[in-house]
Amino acid sequence: MVESKVGSREGHEQLRRYAEHLDSMVSFDHKTLVYITRTYDPKDQGEILDGLGADVQFEQLRWHDFYRFLQSVEKDALVEEVMLFMEEQGMATDHRFSARDLVALSGVPRAFEIFDETLGGEVREELESLAGNKVRREVHSMNQLRHNNRYVTLASLHDWDLFCFAGYEMEDSNDYPGALVSLETRPGAVGREASVAAMKQMALRDEWEGYDLDDTAAWAGVYRWMSVASVLPEEDHVAAVKRFFVESIRQLREELTAFKKDHPELPWEGN
Repeated sequence: MVESKVGSREGHEQLRRYAEHLDSMVSFDHKTLVYITRTYDPKDQGEILDGLGADVQFEQLRWHDFYRFLQSVEKDALVEEVMLFMEEQGMATDHRFSARDLVALSGVPRAFEIFDETLGGEVREELESLAGNKVRREVHSMNQLRHNNRYVTLASLHDWDLFCFAGYEMEDSNDYPGALVSLETRPGAVGREASVAAMKQMALRDEWEGYDLDDTAAWAGVYRWMSVASVLPEEDHVAAVKRFFVESIRQLREELTAFKKDHPELPWEGN
């Protein structure tokens, strides 16, 4: 019997109940309950099998173990379909370090130095001037890096209903990261219709693009982006990236200054 966990939670004594069901199947000499999970989820085998017959076994695997096993067997339509599903669901992570991985790990300290150099100082001041309040980068930045593949400084204009962020996105590990500045609003936000209208106006500017502006169920916004590789010919890479951030934030402020005056009813933070 195989119990698979991808995103769902384990039911009350679910594994114990499955093991008891296996124990009651007298027509088999060898019975194994296999528990496969995406993330680390240790189980006490003693509790699951306590009092059951010696012919009932419990094995625990991670989905990447199962994927590696499928790589070694003869392929047919079913195996290929299962492997494709696992790849699409992020269940086929390769747990072997490549030379590229080791280079990336050794470069992490320098990467954070670059983040600090390019998102601090005048860039932070520009964001605070735009938002009218102090911004804190560290907590938001690490959460964004972990869940959205981007390292950014966020400035709240009125909570998550309207906010701006500047930083880096690393969507494709085979390509260079991008520097971006974005103005975004969440689904159901206070004043969303007015905010989206301002974003559509902003998207008319050169180098600015909108996303999901007509989808009321989506996080919608407008952004300006450049590949970090584009600054490599520059003599001072840090200065070039900071210049991009500052220019983009100032362009946003030009648009938002009039927007704030036209909509004083919105819960703006700061001044």
